Amino acid sequence: MLSGPVSPVEHPLWLSRVSLVTSELDGVFYPLVGPEAYVSQGMKIGYVTDYFGKKVWDATSPIARTTTLRRVRRDDARALQIGRGVAFLSGTYRR
Repeated sequence: MLSGPVSPVEHPLWLSRVSLVTSELDGVFYPLVGPEAYVSQGMKIGYVTDYFGKKVWDATSPIARTTTLRRVRRDDARALQIGRGVAFLSGTYRR
C-alpha cells in the first residue's frame, strides 16, 4: 500500500452479468475492439487465424455489452485453443 491520503472514486462504474466469448477454433486471436468499448449484438469483436495466417473464424458479440478484454490490447495477438476465453462482456451501471 502507498502512504498518503485516500480519496474515493467520484463516479464508479459497476460491472454486472459477465458473459464469456469462447473460441470455436485453434489459432491466433486478433481483437478489433479495446477494453471498455461498447459493442452491440452481432458486432465483430475480433477474428482468429490459423497458424499460417489464414482467417478461420470471426468472433462476434452475442449480446450488447461493454467489453472487458482480459490481458489483450487492441494491438495484441495471442494463441488460443478451442473453448478458451476470447473476451469478457459485462453489463455496466452507475450508482
